[in-house]
Amino acid sequence: MKNLINKILLGLIGITLICLLPFWVGDYYLFLLVLTCLNAYMATSWNIIGGMGGQLALGHAAFFGLSGYTSTFLFQKYGLSPWAGMWIGMVVSALYGALIGLLCFRYKVRGTYFALVTLAFVEILRIIFVNLKTFGGSEGIVIGLKGHSWRAFQFESKVPYYFIILLMLAALVLTIHHFRNTRFISYLRAIREDEEVAQALGIDVFKIKFWGLILSACLTSLGGAFYAQYVLYIDPPSMFGLTRSFDMVFICIMGGMGTILGPVLGSVVFSAFMEVTNAIFKGGYGANHLILYGILLMVVILVFPRGLITLFPTNFHRRKDAVRN
Repeated sequence: MKNLINKILLGLIGITLICLLPFWVGDYYLFLLVLTCLNAYMATSWNIIGGMGGQLALGHAAFFGLSGYTSTFLFQKYGLSPWAGMWIGMVVSALYGALIGLLCFRYKVRGTYFALVTLAFVEILRIIFVNLKTFGGSEGIVIGLKGHSWRAFQFESKVPYYFIILLMLAALVLTIHHFRNTRFISYLRAIREDEEVAQALGIDVFKIKFWGLILSACLTSLGGAFYAQYVLYIDPPSMFGLTRSFDMVFICIMGGMGTILGPVLGSVVFSAFMEVTNAIFKGGYGANHLILYGILLMVVILVFPRGLITLFPTNFHRRKDAVRN
């Protein structure tokens, strides 16, 4: 009982601090907080098919970019609110995810080949949007300023953006935690461990992977629409760039693939490290800071093969270690 009260008190203190944080820090650190939450949200979305389902999807930038472009185009061309446009973007991304899933999972494209196919799908989109003048071509689209307007998803302060992406992240994490023991999540994990055995046990592998990819695509797409409205500028490299997809994967590996809080922890470490190295090199020396990031990733994988989340042992990890000992 005492432990429960202590956990509730710690939880309330943590929530209070997180809610008060944007009022204590300056604009620059608030900007970083928003990006950290967005990275955590994107990695958590990828984690459904990549971490829990074990499918090395490297093309999630496609869903991110399609939704960002769809909501922005509808807003610029027809004045449709981005709040509505992001759901239409989600449908477009889901259809694209269905196409990838249908082609790959129906014909049993797995492992490295699946990763390469997803990479090809996002690269196709990048080339198409670079050459489509309707969507701004290689110059991209600058979203017109409408002042402080909830309908236009534009705010004079970054505080509303912080709470929107924080709510999106919290809703996603709590939903996954609530459904963590459902049949669907259990089947995804079974497929990750051994696809052949899962199929032999009667699991419809195609159906579970197909819907897992679509679910992951839908959630990722909401992040793309948010990003477009947050930075008010989109172009093919920023929306369909390979680093956009790789970041989601690296954050999950660093934090703990297949875990619920691993992507959140990985995003905090990833964002902080990238910002520190950027500050050290001051934008010079090309992409040298990426070398340091690669070294950090290798160290984490060697020292914490299950991710940094194992630094905070849960009851599950304790039971697993007890069984191992």
